[in-house]
Amino acid sequence: MPALDRFYRDNKDEFGFLVVALSDTEIDIRGLVHKNGYSFPIVMDESGIGGAYAIESIPTEVFVDASGTIRRVQVGAMTADQLEEEARKWKSGPTTTLPGVSFPDVPSDHPYAEAIEGMAAAGIIGGYENGLFGPSDSVKRAQFAKMIVGSMGIAVSEGLTSPFIDLGWDDPAKLYPHEYVAAAYHNNITTGVTPTAFLPYGPIARAQMITMIVRAAQNLQPGLLTIPPPGYAAQVGGFSPTHAENLRVAEFNGLLAGLVGYGASWDPWATATRGECAEVLWTTRTLER
Repeated sequence: MPALDRFYRDNKDEFGFLVVALSDTEIDIRGLVHKNGYSFPIVMDESGIGGAYAIESIPTEVFVDASGTIRRVQVGAMTADQLEEEARKWKSGPTTTLPGVSFPDVPSDHPYAEAIEGMAAAGIIGGYENGLFGPSDSVKRAQFAKMIVGSMGIAVSEGLTSPFIDLGWDDPAKLYPHEYVAAAYHNNITTGVTPTAFLPYGPIARAQMITMIVRAAQNLQPGLLTIPPPGYAAQVGGFSPTHAENLRVAEFNGLLAGLVGYGASWDPWATATRGECAEVLWTTRTLER
């Protein structure tokens, strides 16, 4: 916080600057500001800013250019030197020259590097606090609900409800997992594992991940995906009355082309990894009509 405050004092006339409190109460924030003499502007997250930017860890710095485009997302507190270096880059040239997000466990030749860096730069899937991304780590169903809601730009705010009774206590200071799951439910992206259960902390299968993405695209971006002709047979087919058709649509539209090992022997019931989720979401986001 002290480094952030110094950065604000030195650069407030050149950059727009706002600190958003995602989890503390207004009384706590006022006390913190008064005790430390901070001068930067700070607001409570009453309009779902954290959800809109898919913030997963606190603190997270989001750099947005004048057009509203996210140019960089940094998970974890930045040092004074890092903030000054970032400021120099913004001052020295167009914002398009700013570096994207990179992770030491995602080298440039990683099969999902473009997707991971693109999703991270967009503020949708962040890395861990240790700086790693974990492309082979499994994804829980609640985590993917947050990913798909963020990727589709769905507004999330406190108070959204769903019929699922297995989400646990709903912390009013946090949107995850309840409000993200509810947003996915109300946009017909998920129906849960039963009418009243979502299984939020269970792993999400590849087939379930693909179904949620296809539903989201069809419901929120009509016309983005082309329905394959009746004679088109997917490489992986007939495995589920619920998911096989969605996989067929995804394959026909090229959403699965970048998945490592995709083919007739690919297991749709294997747990989806963070890298795979990033790849299919990114391909969907960048798909041209």
